[in-house]
Amino acid sequence: MLMRVGINTGEVVVRSIRKDDLHTDYVPVGHSTNLAARMEQLANPGTIVVSAYTHRLTNGYFAFKDLGPTQIKGVEEALNIYEVLSVGPLRTRLQVSARRGLTRFVGRQSEMEQLQQALEQAKAGHGQIVGTMGEPGLGKSRLFYEFKVLSVIGCLVLEAYSVSHGKATAYLPVIELLKGYFDIQAQDDERKRREKVTGKVLNLDRSLEDTLPYLFALLGIEEQPSPLQQMDAQIRRRRTFEALKKWLLGYPDQAVQKIHSALTLARELAHPFSLAWALDFAAWLHQYRREEQLTREQAEATITLSTEQGLAFWVAWGTIHRGWALAEQGQTEEGIVQILQGVAACRATGSELGLPRFLSLLAEAYGKGRQAEEEVSVLAEVLEVMDKTGERLYEAELYRIKGELTLAQPSVQSLGSSVKKETEECFLRAVEIARRQQAKSLELRAVMSLSRLWQQQGKKKEAHQMLSEIYNWFTEGFDTKDLQEAKVLLEELM
Repeated sequence: MLMRVGINTGEVVVRSIRKDDLHTDYVPVGHSTNLAARMEQLANPGTIVVSAYTHRLTNGYFAFKDLGPTQIKGVEEALNIYEVLSVGPLRTRLQVSARRGLTRFVGRQSEMEQLQQALEQAKAGHGQIVGTMGEPGLGKSRLFYEFKVLSVIGCLVLEAYSVSHGKATAYLPVIELLKGYFDIQAQDDERKRREKVTGKVLNLDRSLEDTLPYLFALLGIEEQPSPLQQMDAQIRRRRTFEALKKWLLGYPDQAVQKIHSALTLARELAHPFSLAWALDFAAWLHQYRREEQLTREQAEATITLSTEQGLAFWVAWGTIHRGWALAEQGQTEEGIVQILQGVAACRATGSELGLPRFLSLLAEAYGKGRQAEEEVSVLAEVLEVMDKTGERLYEAELYRIKGELTLAQPSVQSLGSSVKKETEECFLRAVEIARRQQAKSLELRAVMSLSRLWQQQGKKKEAHQMLSEIYNWFTEGFDTKDLQEAKVLLEELM
């Protein structure tokens, strides 16, 4: 079925119309609506026709064909009308303004010099990232526009934009950058797109040939037959679990690589459940790595996709991970509310999978909010659930959190050696469980908690020895919070 669309831009009067069922409809009336109706009548089936008013506002964002002056019924003078052909080359208001002519650029000399210094560093082989922050309208986009015009001659410039409607599409700006690099145009067919990507990649480095299926998947280019599409769903699930296992075993960087691979496979499948699975496990991994913002982003992508597709299970898990991230970012009350909502939603599905860990995250959030009674209650509930379900993946962390709760009590210094001994026993049990599970990352956290306790008790030598042994075991992940804090603690224990 072919449709005709007519568009006009202008002021209208909205009037209310009472209907027999006591409802009220609001109908716009006036010259602007009449003109839009005339545009529709002039459009051929399958086309969009706009008035000169609309063309003036949107030219550049879209490509138009000038249909010339046309006599419109009810209008004395002939009006120019235009047919919409395609999306135009411009994406931002600044680009449109630049086409029409910008005002003179003044000031910002200091910022331009900083950008120039970053460019020189990049040209010397030292990659740079420059971020600009400021209130809307201060000229951030104009600053980069002028820098691009004046300073990056001889450089390949790739541009991409984050847009609100692309929030649920993972890596959308990266996809746009890649499309710019490969010169992929909207009118290119599948064969042309494959040729452009393949040619660029092989010309860059023939050893990158194995990445082609993943690039095709990321860019939405069909490859028949695709080796990724033939993979069993169990393989995709295994990759996500391998990511979490790698972190637990003490390989945080390899874990990130695994989860990126799992996300790529899920996108290639183009199956909502598989993608929701991969997105939430990515949030899970980033939570393990204590990366609040990345956890929140992946969780929100999970929630958006799962809500659209009616996947209540993943909505619940995503809500819990977002709640943890909010609590870590200082929005403790909101974080607690969301974790509680997510836990309730999990239970409503009839599943208790992951519940011990989720309740442990809730206990952590209560701890941050200084709600000790609630934290104690939740920790007791976790132990009951753990015994009931037999799920002990997070058991070491549970005992570490329990020890931290006891240690954080305001009156702990006056409670005597029995309470301090109980705290130490919690940490030692956490260490023992982590070692039995070969969970090096959880062992590191437990040893750090124990070392801080021993530091307070004047047992710095013992603390240093135990912490240095586990710290020196690691061969990667030294940019993670846990290993950074361990390094600082080791220096304090010297």
